[in-house]
Amino acid sequence: MMFDDTCLPRASLLAYVRVRSVDMSNVARTGISVFDAASLSGIASVPLEELGFGLAVSPDGAFVYATRTSPDPGSVYVLDAATRNVVATIDDVGFNVVGSIAISPDGDWAYVPHFLPRPIGPPGFDGKLSVIDLTARTVVETIDYEGSPQGVAVSPDGSLVYVMVGPGSGSVVVVDAGTRSVVKTIAVGQTTMNAAFTPDGAFAYVTNRDSNTVSVIDVGTGSVVETIADVSTGDFGPWDAVITPDGATAYVTNGVDFTVSVIETTTNTLTGRIALGGATTELAMTPDGDFVWVSVSSARRIAVIETG
Repeated sequence: MMFDDTCLPRASLLAYVRVRSVDMSNVARTGISVFDAASLSGIASVPLEELGFGLAVSPDGAFVYATRTSPDPGSVYVLDAATRNVVATIDDVGFNVVGSIAISPDGDWAYVPHFLPRPIGPPGFDGKLSVIDLTARTVVETIDYEGSPQGVAVSPDGSLVYVMVGPGSGSVVVVDAGTRSVVKTIAVGQTTMNAAFTPDGAFAYVTNRDSNTVSVIDVGTGSVVETIADVSTGDFGPWDAVITPDGATAYVTNGVDFTVSVIETTTNTLTGRIALGGATTELAMTPDGDFVWVSVSSARRIAVIETG
């Protein structure tokens, strides 16, 4: 069994973890495991076919959204959190859904990045961002940009959507959520993966896996104001990030470095690394900021870090 993605809704003490296992016939089985975040105990398992890497929970904790990458075009499962049943499937989200999904703070919209190989001209990819109306449960618009997407994040006020583009020379595509248009592209590091906003929305911390850096973006100006180097102990690593509710500390997973780095955001200084004995990928923080749940995918387990 492999744990690939972890998310904790703001209004609940349940944790949802994307799981992949392989049976004796070498057939992959996927689903979502549900944990009680207070007791750290598993309470349910929901089998789902062809589950992607994207997992998100509505701000009120009522629904869980999970990307389905196959068959193309991809789709999004909608689970009722109370009954743990699939109550809807949002179809025709797009081809080559990378798995990421982000929900707006008001719970009205979901954003799912995907891409198409460029049919003519120089080799490359045409990036897409599907905008989903979560009330109607349908795709209402697709936004174009250049490049192959990785992660996606929404600013705390819901006004901006950041799409991380890689591999190779990384960038952040900034989308105005109101006009649903690209307003800026910000150059960052190599193979940009994910982003975490400070609670006040002033800064975004962007992970650059292959350059082993975290780019700090001033959201107001849309510019990189600092680059934190040597985040992991190896040549590359930074994968995902979360920031404490007081905005003081960022936690960054480092992939095959087997660690989580701790960054003090007031000085943008690396203050330590926590060894977890396996490849660290996605992570999530409890609403009170007391604990960070980390997917240690290669070790097939979840690690829980106490932040205090």
